[in-house]
Amino acid sequence: MTVSVKKLKSTLVKKTKLQAERSEGRRHTIYTIVYQGKCIGITEISRSWKEVDDSMLTQIAKELHITNQQLMKLVGCPGTFDHYIQWVKQAGKLN
Repeated sequence: MTVSVKKLKSTLVKKTKLQAERSEGRRHTIYTIVYQGKCIGITEISRSWKEVDDSMLTQIAKELHITNQQLMKLVGCPGTFDHYIQWVKQAGKLN
């Protein structure tokens, strides 16, 4: 399965989704998710990508400390920032 980069970027920065802070690197856009003053997830997306394939979705999910299925719930709309925080806590990456 592939996901458009536009849809993934939207998921990362929307206030109802992951609320990531965005910064520009040399070749990639860097997305940092901060919760209560702590960085809890950071991922990069190449500016040249049009779509993200399964292997890259797996990598992004790992960097965000969630499963592929949870990432797809966020991209597909039913997941929210509160869901994301709950999943990260369940994974033991946040107290």
